[in-house]
Amino acid sequence: MKRELILYYYPNKKFSIKKDEIRTLKKKYSKISLFRNLNKYNTLNFTKNDLKLDKIRKKYIKLGIHLNIKKIYEINTFLKSKRFRNKNKIFVSPYFIYNTFLEEDYIFYELSKIYKIQFLRPELSFIRNRFLLAKDIYKQPYSLKVKTYYSKKDYRLFKTNYILSIQKYSETIQNKESKFLYKIFMKFFSFLLNFRFNERPKKYILLIFQNNTFFRKISHIVNLRSLVNLITKKFKYEVVFLLHPTTDPFIYFLKKIKNREFFFRNKSIIFYHQPKNLIELIQNSKFIIHTSSSLSAQTLIFNKKILCLGERNFYIKNLKNVIWDFKQNYFHNLKKKLNKKDILKINKFLKNYLSNTINSKGEFQLYTNKKDYTSFTRSKFTNKYDKKIIQNLLNAI
Repeated sequence: MKRELILYYYPNKKFSIKKDEIRTLKKKYSKISLFRNLNKYNTLNFTKNDLKLDKIRKKYIKLGIHLNIKKIYEINTFLKSKRFRNKNKIFVSPYFIYNTFLEEDYIFYELSKIYKIQFLRPELSFIRNRFLLAKDIYKQPYSLKVKTYYSKKDYRLFKTNYILSIQKYSETIQNKESKFLYKIFMKFFSFLLNFRFNERPKKYILLIFQNNTFFRKISHIVNLRSLVNLITKKFKYEVVFLLHPTTDPFIYFLKKIKNREFFFRNKSIIFYHQPKNLIELIQNSKFIIHTSSSLSAQTLIFNKKILCLGERNFYIKNLKNVIWDFKQNYFHNLKKKLNKKDILKINKFLKNYLSNTINSKGEFQLYTNKKDYTSFTRSKFTNKYDKKIIQNLLNAI
């Protein structure tokens, strides 16, 4: 069966692709189509009641994400025309790498399911400076036919040095305010409002927060309050809420207080920000609560048990005795230590995950040095290797 590829670009930007780029992609795809958002569909009746399209719009409204109905109809018309009487395998992908989601990503993902088109998205994996081809908006990897191969020695070296890089990376992205004045202010603030901040925990669970609100919305985090009550009352554990290094804790707490969040009344909860020893904080936790943070997924490298709180799991999937959903209610198993069989499962998962990623230069190679992971190797937007990364990933399936 022939394969076709649809590419889309940043909204309201001119989309053109060079001939050599098309030649590269045509090694694997018989036809390349570009979606150009240039008001081609202005004559469409956007007030027409299409139940399928309206259902998509309403789904995201419930998550606090408002999609443009005009764009939904435009993209729907485009994909419908591509699928009409076409039995080929069709893939759709952005032709850019972006750290968060655009409106178009949600719309293409939802509509691709209707037209039996495979949605793909080249993006950062939960391993820093490594890229994967996601098969959905939840960053689950699409299995590549061309793999990244590495030795057992390289894998062990990668794990050791990646763990060592975590503290250094955290320090490089921290806020630049005076640490001394900041500590005094936050100590006074926490005393005034009677909540625990940066206190050394004893026996605790670690919940790592993502700083991207859109990730939290689409992962649809549920039952946080129920979970905290269960952990603190039944297990007698403390719960550490680890804020993202770039989060301004003062603004964060003001919002929570304004919303009268119950967490401030619970003395078993400790808010943490920019810990002196992040590695120790992770290692000494009883288990990890995962919402949508890449760091909480990375704790698999520490051989930590993980409880997924979102209705949709970001980055990782269920793994018996290691990763659970809240609804499975296996809390008694979270108390048990990992055995050799469990650790083998974690390593198998991580090895498979790494084999479906490429490095920041678009190469099927695993870097093993600490310096390769202590900072991001690309800027927030584009860099010179982005197109190579995209092309190599799309041609690897």
